[in-house]
Amino acid sequence: MSFAEASDEKDKQSVLQNVKWAMQDNVLSIYTFVIFRSLLELCHFPPTRRFNPPLPQDQLLSFYISSCRLVCASYHMVPKQSAPQGLSITMAECQLPYLEEVLQQLNLALTHIERLIGNLEMCQPHNLR
Repeated sequence: MSFAEASDEKDKQSVLQNVKWAMQDNVLSIYTFVIFRSLLELCHFPPTRRFNPPLPQDQLLSFYISSCRLVCASYHMVPKQSAPQGLSITMAECQLPYLEEVLQQLNLALTHIERLIGNLEMCQPHNLR
């Protein structure tokens, strides 16, 4: 049901509450979009193997968003002189200013929708006595 279709104040509040929860979920998903994978998982992760030409077998790449930054990590197996292989890790990141702006706008919209919900609750008949 949309806000325009809501027949009474209670329905309108319910629609607004659902919108608020959806927006909060979106903000939370942006802030927590870090998927930690083991090297084995990364090795078999389909996007990792779609490069053309393919990455060398001893190299893996990982991309993820952390707050308002895009982070790229490169994992390279390097042979060690003594038995086990070592792992060389290189990381780079870039700021995503538009993502920061999206988060600011979502937070501002959340503030407005919370205020609107509060004002609608104050206008309920049981609150006007």
